[in-house]
Amino acid sequence: MADTRKKIHNITVPLIDLLLCAVIGLVCCAFCGAKSDFTISVVIIAAVIFVMRFILGVYKNPELPFNKLSLLKSLISDSVGVLISVLVSVNSETGKDAGLAVVFAVGFAAVSLIVRILYKKALSKKTDSEKIPEADNTDNGLITELASRENKISVVIATYRRDETLTRAISSVLSQDYDNYEIVVVDDNADSEWNLKVKSIIEGFEEAYKKGILKLIVNKENLGSAKTRNVGVFACEGEYITFLDDDDIYLSGKLSHQLSGMLHTGADFSITDLKLYDENDNLHDERIRKNLVSYEKQDLLRYHLMYHLTGTDSLMFRSEYIRKIGAFPPINIGDEFYLMLQAILGGGRLCYVKGCYIKAYIHVGDGGLSSGQVKIDGERELFRYKQQFFPELDKKSRRHIKMRHHAVVAFAYLRINDYAHFVIEGFKAVAAAPLEAVELLRNL
Repeated sequence: MADTRKKIHNITVPLIDLLLCAVIGLVCCAFCGAKSDFTISVVIIAAVIFVMRFILGVYKNPELPFNKLSLLKSLISDSVGVLISVLVSVNSETGKDAGLAVVFAVGFAAVSLIVRILYKKALSKKTDSEKIPEADNTDNGLITELASRENKISVVIATYRRDETLTRAISSVLSQDYDNYEIVVVDDNADSEWNLKVKSIIEGFEEAYKKGILKLIVNKENLGSAKTRNVGVFACEGEYITFLDDDDIYLSGKLSHQLSGMLHTGADFSITDLKLYDENDNLHDERIRKNLVSYEKQDLLRYHLMYHLTGTDSLMFRSEYIRKIGAFPPINIGDEFYLMLQAILGGGRLCYVKGCYIKAYIHVGDGGLSSGQVKIDGERELFRYKQQFFPELDKKSRRHIKMRHHAVVAFAYLRINDYAHFVIEGFKAVAAAPLEAVELLRNL
């Protein structure tokens, strides 16, 4: 649908300009008595303006007349037209012809811009009406018939070598204001001592365990985070599935807010904002989906490739849909990125629920999968994978993706004190998109 709409715009706007050109040209010709020489001059000026606009790519994305680059391109092409009209005027036999030539060029440029702005406003109103409504993130009316207790939510917690934080994670789910849920803990320790620890933690929540709200699955061998989550996905009983890492916690209202948003919009999958904290509870980073302005498939793909719709805790799926797209891919680096990519390519309906209902923790320098050479290799593999979509993206989007890739790799090298490669990758990031690289640094 997005591609079809864009093609329509790419045809409509030049046709509107052509019509304006004809009307203004006819008016000018009428004033000068439709002299053949002047008529030819008007046709030449119009042709030059149109050719310049096409060469400079003004019509490539006509639905964005407020884009500074687009305005600059229009100004250049129209200025060339005005310049030619002045040259025509200099060689004109009468002052009236000279004035009308300039009036035609300037008038066409001005009216064309005004019409494009009005077209943009009309288009925006139509587009807004087609967008999926965002879920209300206030407390009023969230737990309503939309969030009916008939909709069971399954919370999958994959755990490995954590006990205290696992206890904290489970407690945060049991404290939710939505009560029709189950917690499926999948133990991936593959170690008898740790298996006993996890079992003891589960049984410690005696009431929830006896009621069947809290369930335990034990992997016979270590499968890794992605496959372990999938064990939970295919064992769940709920109509909706969400996730919680064993060292993170849910904040109040996580389940009710997100489910309400999905039911309200009829979404197949959803995402919330996310805040990341270090071990000392200091805010380290936040992911606010401020650039997510359209739910069209191509726009979502572009956004995901550029900014990443990730954060496993922030995701919720209809059980049927996540199983349909194959759940998490069997890899441990970037698995959530590929999962969301499949969700988008699968044509599912997304809902963005504004607000953060999760407290996620990062562990700087712990030598885990998300750091060091493993992180660098995973990021490079991900970048190679993204490149297959480059033909579908504009230059600015491609530059941003390149910048982000080199920036991520640079900071991965910095964490392992490889300063030489940090400088090299940092330089590549700045070279790919200087202004965006500076903005990235400002937000660190």
